[in-house]
Amino acid sequence: MYEAVNQRECENQDIAHSMNPDNERLYAANRLTVTRQVHYSQREPMKSLDLVLSLNGIPVATAEL
Repeated sequence: MYEAVNQRECENQDIAHSMNPDNERLYAANRLTVTRQVHYSQREPMKSLDLVLSLNGIPVATAEL
């Protein structure tokens, strides 16, 4: 099923050092943004999302608080 992973092993891995230079540059260019209170309806302006997580400007997750 699932193999147990030691948390310490995960913390010690440095992702950037295992990538080639091109991928490292692309990885460093990623931007994760959190936007609060996003209104999404023009017909019903009171409708909104509490939080929107975006990766490079593309919304990938929402959260209601």
